[in-house]
Amino acid sequence: MVSARADAQPNRIRGGDSTDRQRKAAPARVGRPADSGDRAGRVVTKGGELRATGSSDSTICFVGLGTFGLPIALHCMNAGFEVVTLDTGHDRAGRKALADAGAGVLSPASPECEAMVLCLPDARAAQDVVERYRDRLPALIVDLSSHSPGAARRLHALCARAGSTYIDAPVSGSVQDAAQGGLTQFIGADRGADVLADAIMETVADKRFYFGRVGHGQGVKLVNQLVHISNVAVLGEGLRLARCLGLPASGVLEALAHASADSAMLRRFGDRLVGPDTSAAAFRTALAAKDMRNVAAEYRAAKGADLPIQSIVREALESAEAAGSARENFTRLIEFLPGTAARP
Repeated sequence: MVSARADAQPNRIRGGDSTDRQRKAAPARVGRPADSGDRAGRVVTKGGELRATGSSDSTICFVGLGTFGLPIALHCMNAGFEVVTLDTGHDRAGRKALADAGAGVLSPASPECEAMVLCLPDARAAQDVVERYRDRLPALIVDLSSHSPGAARRLHALCARAGSTYIDAPVSGSVQDAAQGGLTQFIGADRGADVLADAIMETVADKRFYFGRVGHGQGVKLVNQLVHISNVAVLGEGLRLARCLGLPASGVLEALAHASADSAMLRRFGDRLVGPDTSAAAFRTALAAKDMRNVAAEYRAAKGADLPIQSIVREALESAEAAGSARENFTRLIEFLPGTAARP
């Protein structure tokens, strides 16, 4: 994901016939009934879920058109939303991809939108945007970035002072999931509390979990990252044992995929751990290390101690960073686990 520069200028991206759309009243705010007659339309029940009707008339300002931000913005355009982006100077490839998809690009003096969606690499980037645009923030901020519960609460306070509602709603999944609209989302709000937010998040992810309180979305994402990244570390150590025992790594992976050791991480990353991982860096070492530092900071603040497995994994990631692998796949961490001189 791409960070935003503080002096960014906005770009408006229009899809389809969105130039003819008429602006309506502001969207429902968190705390108001979801069916309170706002611009996003009434809420209906479909398949046991709350869904907003008429919400695609809304204008959304996207900040961050990186690995996940770009496909999410495209999904929102395809759903009929009018999308506005901030020209950060780092999103040229993303803007070109949107233009290649048939989007027009304009540069108004300031964005007019009902909601802003942040898809940034860390809390500092998100805070920079909120502080820079605090005098013209829209009524709703949906933060898809991954950082921490504490950062989410600070961003919530900043947005509240600007008169805006902030929802932490980080996503999880692969690049392919993002392209296919198959992401999972952890949301620090109640379902139905904000109709426009629900409509946006319904477009962002097909699996959404609501946790009610600001910061809880980021909290669940941290738990996910700890389990996800540590799982890969354990898998790497398992392959190290297999080689020590003279077992063929590929055969072991195939057997484990049909046994109790099977996991999503084994199926997704197992082959990459057998030999040099030359695939494109979808999840960089630097981002994984950032996540583990956030886990450490939150746990230390609450308990005054470190989680033992997290500490080992974090140190391996930081060693990989120091060795020049910050922009490579996080799977490099297995080369830097204690007692490891090379790949298992």
